[in-house]
Amino acid sequence: MKVLFAILILTFLIGSGKVYSQQKSSPETEPLKYSIRVNFPVNVHHTYTFTEISKITRYFSDGTSKQFNRELTYYFGLRAPNDASKDGFNQIEVSVDSLQYRFSDGDTTIFFNSQADDMRMPGNDDYKIASIPLGMSYIVTYSPYNEIVKIEGDRLETQREYLTNPATGPSDSLVKNTWLIGLSDFALSNYFDIVKSIPPTFKAAKDTSWTTAVPVSIENTQFIDSAKFTLKQITPKNYVIEGQSTKFTPLATNARMFNIMKLLHLSDAKGTANYTLMIHPRGTVNEFKAVYKIDLTYPLLSDEFKQTIETTRHWKLDNMYMW
Repeated sequence: MKVLFAILILTFLIGSGKVYSQQKSSPETEPLKYSIRVNFPVNVHHTYTFTEISKITRYFSDGTSKQFNRELTYYFGLRAPNDASKDGFNQIEVSVDSLQYRFSDGDTTIFFNSQADDMRMPGNDDYKIASIPLGMSYIVTYSPYNEIVKIEGDRLETQREYLTNPATGPSDSLVKNTWLIGLSDFALSNYFDIVKSIPPTFKAAKDTSWTTAVPVSIENTQFIDSAKFTLKQITPKNYVIEGQSTKFTPLATNARMFNIMKLLHLSDAKGTANYTLMIHPRGTVNEFKAVYKIDLTYPLLSDEFKQTIETTRHWKLDNMYMW
């Protein structure tokens, strides 16, 4: 009996050794995959800052050039008034609260804080363009794929109707179009959309890459960036997604730039863009950074007008609290 028991034990150990050997030599297990989704809990107010620092160099047909520097910071809030619909569409209320603005033209520097009661509003053309979304509120509808499908709101629609109504709108077509461009869906999402359709619509493992079309407006010039993104890091606080541009495609839309008293159309856009998006595992966008170095070309009569833009954009979550 003891001999039989010993044989059984030996057989078990040998069998176990085979199993262990087979497990050890088997291919590596599949990497962990993560579902990266942006989430806005109902009635949780998110306050963000959007800072843009730009160096703009303009090249004129006579061979001269001129450089401008601008730093602006918008303070804005995001809030989901309701749960997402059953089919995954989510409405987010956007409110643009205030603006800090600094602009340098040679030896002249202009500064303005919209929350300061004792400061006179700048009268320069660049500030007039930058201040258009200030004080605006509207509703953004996101699809289940993080894409904006609608921008609407009573105040926004009232302002647009005022501008387009011949009885109330500006008689100066340049002024009217400047405002319509500044209040367009494209421009508003450019500044205050922190999602940018970047998160993957599938479960992604570390180092997984995908391509996304990112809408961009630089100096009120609109184009699409076909960018490649990669899930670079996974930490307890953030999914870190990094991206690089692959191709800029100009859009056939009006471009309105400060101190250029006519509308232009972009004919060519070349350069680089680098993106870093940080999303908390709960779905909160903590930070988003975009760095652009771009050459823009516009046809102007029988000549060309060119700009070189170096722009760093930084969206950052400041606070969250129950509404």
